[in-house]
Amino acid sequence: MKIRRFMFVTISALLLMMLFSCATETSKKPVKRGSQAKKSSMYKHLATLQEADCSGVRPGTTGSLVADSGFRPHPHGFSFPNYSKEFPEGNLKVEDARMLFGDQICKSIKDGKCLPTTAAHLWIKNMNAAMEDGHCEGMAVLSSLFFREQSQIQEYGQTTTFKLTPEKTSLLRSIAAYWTLQSLEPVISESLYYQTKTPAEILRTLIEALKTGQEFYTLGIYGSFGGHSITPYAVEDIGKGIFWIHVYDNNYPCTYKYVEIDTNLNTWRYAAGVINLDEEPMPWEGSTGSIDLTSLSIRQQPVECPFCQDAQTGCGSGGRLAVLMNSKDSTINATNQSGQQVGIDEMGRIVNQIPGAKLLQFKGPEMSNVDKRGLSPSVLRSTLIMLPPDPQYTFNLTGHATLQQSETAQIGVFQPCQAFTIDQIALKPGQQNQLIIANGNHFRYTPGDKDSPQFRFATYAPRAVDGLYTVQDITLNEGAIFDIKIDLETNKINISDDDPELDSFDLDVTIVDEDGNIEKMSYDDIEAGDEGQAIFDVDEEGNWDLEIDADSDGLIDDEDFDDDNDGVVDDDDIDDDGDGISDDEDLEEDYDDEEFDNEEFDDDEGYDDDEYDSNDDDGDGDDDGDNGESNDDEGDDGDSGDDKSDGDDEGSDDESDDDESDDDDGSDDDGGDDESDSDDGGDDESDSDDGGDDESDSDDGGDDGNDDDGGDDESDSDNGSDDDDDGDDE
Repeated sequence: MKIRRFMFVTISALLLMMLFSCATETSKKPVKRGSQAKKSSMYKHLATLQEADCSGVRPGTTGSLVADSGFRPHPHGFSFPNYSKEFPEGNLKVEDARMLFGDQICKSIKDGKCLPTTAAHLWIKNMNAAMEDGHCEGMAVLSSLFFREQSQIQEYGQTTTFKLTPEKTSLLRSIAAYWTLQSLEPVISESLYYQTKTPAEILRTLIEALKTGQEFYTLGIYGSFGGHSITPYAVEDIGKGIFWIHVYDNNYPCTYKYVEIDTNLNTWRYAAGVINLDEEPMPWEGSTGSIDLTSLSIRQQPVECPFCQDAQTGCGSGGRLAVLMNSKDSTINATNQSGQQVGIDEMGRIVNQIPGAKLLQFKGPEMSNVDKRGLSPSVLRSTLIMLPPDPQYTFNLTGHATLQQSETAQIGVFQPCQAFTIDQIALKPGQQNQLIIANGNHFRYTPGDKDSPQFRFATYAPRAVDGLYTVQDITLNEGAIFDIKIDLETNKINISDDDPELDSFDLDVTIVDEDGNIEKMSYDDIEAGDEGQAIFDVDEEGNWDLEIDADSDGLIDDEDFDDDNDGVVDDDDIDDDGDGISDDEDLEEDYDDEEFDNEEFDDDEGYDDDEYDSNDDDGDGDDDGDNGESNDDEGDDGDSGDDKSDGDDEGSDDESDDDESDDDDGSDDDGGDDESDSDDGGDDESDSDDGGDDESDSDDGGDDGNDDDGGDDESDSDNGSDDDDDGDDE
């Protein structure tokens, strides 16, 4: 895989604090926070380590080798360890998704640049969030690919994998792109197939592949509530039915490690934190179902897009669902209308009673998140559930008893032409929140305790308008229902709730027509009443309207002359909404007004940029690398090839990528509206460094000379110019 190169921006000092078992005495000393030059110096120093500096048990020194590919942690592994969110500039971008799925993810293409569909925008955001605690899968795959295709390393300016450093943003994006393949078919099916095989059967498959060289695999191992991906390269017969699979573990660069297979018991063991199993009192261990293989060849086949138009059924509701949950010490379970379930129980065991359903635990955690039992407490765990069509699914999101405090979770639902996400879900130990999805387009969310979630949903119409909607400024009480219904045929969105204490909510909308023209609008303090609903309507030409139906009788209030259906027309009814409070005293009774009071339109700001957000030039959900995306640290045009994750295979510079500004986490850079988001790329009211749509944003790295947000706010003055004085730039 070849990815275009980029300028290198900020590197977190967190990675510099890690100690490697292969390090020299000098590098074992704690590394203090310092300048970028010192950080770069450390990476360069690690890349110069010799094979003799590596530690561990080398193949063939204990028993007899029965298969050996020739791969070794040095020089074929990376010199830097698996990382979490230290390098947001290496997050997945639109062009990476385009290389995975093709032009079908683009709403429009102008001058070779893809403006993603709104559903693609949310998918990219969710993938980047899922990678926040580790990229082991991508590193295991890419190191294997480099071993098989040595010439590709030269595209990154080095002769061996070990000499590569994370200063190459193109390399990090390639790692991210290969990481995402585990979430896509046909890769999912192959991994699950091997999870049905015993450790002895997996051993035999590996021996054959390593002997013939016709295939190369990564090895997946699973502990409590999560997985880890490593690179197997040799097999050693220790005797008496014991075999060692020698592996490169990207959590421990320059270290020789092994997975022990006991063919007598059909079990496996792995020492994560030490070299020898004898020194590990509580190693990772398991049997059938907790170890798998995934081939390089399956990853080089065309992949299925979970949010694109279906080739057979097109767009519409009631189709297949891909549900991704990113959480800490939490589980998700799905139940269909017949009562059959798929999910993970409290012991970490997979339960699957639904024919055609698939559940996959993502592989990714970096070193600091791995302990003797598998994964340390409060590490992000990503679970993907693939579901066949069904009239209704009920999802229970449960906080595990091991939670030390309330944590937040995220859930994303993807289906043809649609995406739906809930962010900032609060989960306490034992708390259970519920999401019901009916017919694929009706979403009902109920928290198990007070919660302030943020809802985002995207609709895609191939020859009409797309919509990206953010519902926020919500506080729901325990047991309350927040209801969103999406009608793709009429392009209507119905929003309602039954919480008597929820007075209003905010709605931010981005409309994209088939030519890629963008319009944005914000509605603040929408009041629909406990029995009413807000209806957002977009016609085929992209004209929109927000209406209130206070009694949910199907008639909007300016056409409904009896709001509470009591038989008394509103002109004669002193209590229009039937709440027992006379209209003169009811401050919330305004449902029969012909105009909604709190609309704010921003229909002349930022649309000529053809971007979702002025600081999100490619619509990928973040501003990382959006400015200056066609420049690398060597000053070339950033074109390094034409494979699946090449960011710029035309070799031309993006017109709207001016400099590489990014935020602290690289996850929530999506153009959504968060009220308390600081430094994350969300659209918030008090964000000072994010690139989002906010009321007082002044330093966000957007392509403008004033407000720098390109959003729908009261003081936006985006003029589309390139801002050289970005506060986020180094």
